[in-house]
Amino acid sequence: MAWLKTLDAETEFPVNLSINSHNVFFDPPTIFAGTQVTVGGNIQLFGNKSDLIDQINGLGITGTIKIRITFNPPGGPAQTSDVILQPDRFTGNFGTLAVSAVFNVGSNTGIGRVDIEVDPDNVFPETAGGQENDNKAGRRFRVRAAPQDNTPPQVSQVIISDDIPFNDADAIVQSPDVQIKFTAIDPTGSNNATPSGVKEFCVVRYYYDVPERRWVETDCNFAPLPTPVSPNTFVVDQTLPNFEGTAYAFVWIKDGAGNISRTPGFDAVSYIPAAEFAINRRKINANKSVSIAVNDAGPVDRSVPVLKVTGAIRGLHRKKLCVALAGERASLAVATP
Repeated sequence: MAWLKTLDAETEFPVNLSINSHNVFFDPPTIFAGTQVTVGGNIQLFGNKSDLIDQINGLGITGTIKIRITFNPPGGPAQTSDVILQPDRFTGNFGTLAVSAVFNVGSNTGIGRVDIEVDPDNVFPETAGGQENDNKAGRRFRVRAAPQDNTPPQVSQVIISDDIPFNDADAIVQSPDVQIKFTAIDPTGSNNATPSGVKEFCVVRYYYDVPERRWVETDCNFAPLPTPVSPNTFVVDQTLPNFEGTAYAFVWIKDGAGNISRTPGFDAVSYIPAAEFAINRRKINANKSVSIAVNDAGPVDRSVPVLKVTGAIRGLHRKKLCVALAGERASLAVATP
């Protein structure tokens, strides 16, 4: 109903602010007793950035919308920090805004919890179907005794391939069953403690949910690293989400002391299944041509090569041969029935 109202030019476009538990983060990822930790969240905007700014200005509530971060370490006490939402800092339409605050962890070990709430005072009247049930998300976390080795491991040179043998230059995969190669090291820290060594890994994979306008993640489940194929280099089997388009993989590493890499290694490939898939039908009169303009809106999916359908377009479920266009021709593709 909210969307139908927008057909009236005088009705504001639906806007929604939300957060989910996956978008709650810690830095460093492993939390030790007696330290400080940065807790943050990526706030999701459903709608246009300009509409959000216009509505906030029109309502006269600039500088009053809060993001409340509540950090409750084991043994307490709970600590709360309110961050003022700055709408101009969203990354774009249907974008995200990162907010964070620093908290004292305390001396106790065990399980704690963090909650992040968008607009706890209900200052902003959201219009996207009244979705006030997605304004709060939380995560539990573990506080560990500080080990001697407190330096996170590092991961780099992530490559995805479905070729046998492994192809370091693989840009297009035709099967969701792939291998991922990466380099992982555990450096000596500033306290000169003996590194505990890399022990485990996890791979977070994403696919794009069109109705939700967001990247949907898989869970990060750590598993033991296999035997390296060469010094500090590992190859693991993974299955990508079975969605045509760009496939992403973020690799995280954990060392023997429980430290987790502060940033993941990353790679992306184009997933184009070898099996037949549907092409939406559009009727074209005989001896007429249709031009398809491809504009680089970036940065999402910029790594996907522009493809040209060769042969006649005659309907649904007809398998087509696609070839990559040269860069200077990538702005236009033409098909003639």
